[in-house]
Amino acid sequence: MNISQEWGFGDNKELADQLKELVLSGKKKATTGLYRDGGRIPKVGEYQAILDSDKKRFCVIRCTNVKIMPFLEVGYDFIQKEGEGDGDIEEWRAKHRKFFNLKGDNVKVICEEFEMVSRI
Repeated sequence: MNISQEWGFGDNKELADQLKELVLSGKKKATTGLYRDGGRIPKVGEYQAILDSDKKRFCVIRCTNVKIMPFLEVGYDFIQKEGEGDGDIEEWRAKHRKFFNLKGDNVKVICEEFEMVSRI
């Protein structure tokens, strides 16, 4: 298995640990990132190591689907795959506006679906 990159969830220990548990439990099967021109875009089939809040690998995932789309077009089906318990689309949008520090909604996001292939 060739690991193309490693990265972690969240921007603080509490969130990273919470998202780690969701991945390990099988509830979290997707993630959203801001799209940046020239930035890295995951590719279907590639393997990625996921880091915990201590920057240690805890699992390997395989990317199963990637879409780049406007923030306001992310649908509830995808949100449910993120597994973070958002009750509706507006709750998800509010949390992600805060996390991404968005000043407006005219941005694109990368919606990545994945499967966990191994625990480390």
